[in-house]
Amino acid sequence: RRQEKYAATWAQSAGYELELTAEPPASLKGRESRGKYVYLGESLGLTVKTDGIVSSVTPDGVGDEAGMFAGLKLVGVDGYQFTGERLREAVASSPETGRIQLLTLNDEKYSTYTLTYDGGPRYLHAVVRDEQVDRLAQITASRRPASTETDSR
Repeated sequence: RRQEKYAATWAQSAGYELELTAEPPASLKGRESRGKYVYLGESLGLTVKTDGIVSSVTPDGVGDEAGMFAGLKLVGVDGYQFTGERLREAVASSPETGRIQLLTLNDEKYSTYTLTYDGGPRYLHAVVRDEQVDRLAQITASRRPASTETDSR
């Protein structure tokens, strides 16, 4: 996908490789809870607020290919009332089911989107390449102020 290729190119230029894993990074868990959203960018290509509003749709992602767009309100997941946890569970069970059905509300009209997806949860992790220096660690390392010793003569 286009977004993953761009991220991979950027990460490689900084000395990292991107790996897809089923476990979200710790930093994402914190941001999700503070921001009150569910990030499924690498799996469904969607970010959904905890109230069910789709806040972003990744171009060429699964949601985009199904015709979804920002502003839709998710009201159901696989026949049950929407919750962020239920949406995560549907993604986790997608290798067995091969699809996720989302009931949405746009203005006063209900629509069903069937997302053909069997990849389970997917999250990008940046891993330092063996031969590279960890540039981000260098940039984010705490810096000690220069010594300010004075001459006491």
